[in-house]
Amino acid sequence: MAHNEIFKIQDTHGNDVEMELIDVIKMDSKEYIIAGPKN
Repeated sequence: MAHNEIFKIQDTHGNDVEMELIDVIKMDSKEYIIAGPKN
């Protein structure tokens, strides 16, 4: 099982939030990244 990519974003309050990459969907030549909170 591959390790999911971890990346950091900022929430609406400017706090760093670690997100875990769940899936990437390619549609209409665009990539949509599905991510969820890292637990």
